[in-house]
Amino acid sequence: MSAIKTAPENAKSRDIRNRWFLSLPALVIIFVAALGPLLVMVLYSFLEKGDYGDVKFGTFSLEGWTSVFMQRDIFDDTLGIADAHLAIFWRSIKLSLYTTLFT
Repeated sequence: MSAIKTAPENAKSRDIRNRWFLSLPALVIIFVAALGPLLVMVLYSFLEKGDYGDVKFGTFSLEGWTSVFMQRDIFDDTLGIADAHLAIFWRSIKLSLYTTLFT
């Protein structure tokens, strides 16, 4: 096959490229709209909890992630494994795998 493209091949290639360039703004908007809230949630998960349900900006904390797998005792404030959280987490993983396999 020769390295020189014919006129119809060039036109088809140019048409495909133009379609991608025309759809690029919509794809960027969809990507930002999907990724933006996710990044905000990840940022908020590493901030310290405020007094009224908000977060305190500028204060880094791993308490949100620690409470996913660990729980504090109400009497002596020691950390222990959160069995219920881990069971729910494992059930979610299993359901997502089953859904992926069956679809």
